[in-house]
Amino acid sequence: MLALGLLPFSGVLDKPGKVLAKKKKRIQKGLEGYKPHWWIKSLCAVLFGLPIAIAIAGLIALWGPGDVVVDDKSQFVMWLITPVWLTLVSLVYLFISVRRMLSLYLGLNLVLFTLLWVAKFGG
Repeated sequence: MLALGLLPFSGVLDKPGKVLAKKKKRIQKGLEGYKPHWWIKSLCAVLFGLPIAIAIAGLIALWGPGDVVVDDKSQFVMWLITPVWLTLVSLVYLFISVRRMLSLYLGLNLVLFTLLWVAKFGG
């Protein structure tokens, strides 16, 4: 019943000409189709997301329970890098502008590596 109630909002019941007009408006507004800034976002996410994932894994290794030498913990930390990195890469498309994304990722890199440095050498 709930799915049937949502049909008018999905556009299935619209006339074909009306659907094409809506799609044309979305393309004109830049909401649909190819977006050239996706390449820059993807590249920046790959380049700046990996250090963030490594820093998070390093913080878990240093501040987590147990010693780093324990085999289970080292394996967990190693395998944690990839899902965190891919999550960061996938989240980059939620940002509206490249500038905001870059400032957040660079800020996260700075904060996390500062914390990593403090955890390693600060005591």
